[in-house]
Amino acid sequence: MYNVLISVAASLIIAVVLGVFTALRRGILKLLRRLELLTHKINALVYAISKDSNNGIMLYYREYLERTIKEDEFVGKEI
Repeated sequence: MYNVLISVAASLIIAVVLGVFTALRRGILKLLRRLELLTHKINALVYAISKDSNNGIMLYYREYLERTIKEDEFVGKEI
């Protein structure tokens, strides 16, 4: 009787631990994707400023972001 209770308790503990690890992994992946997008935005801003100091900074910024995100479109998608 006690063996059954111990095995059920162990199974529940393992299920909870695996669930927590899965949730943490998904959260970390989302955080990494947000950091990656922030890096793209910073790179785009630097590119736009270096490309043109006065006119069309937002145009170059948008151009860089669109090009970069299209290239990295597959990155960060959850399976």
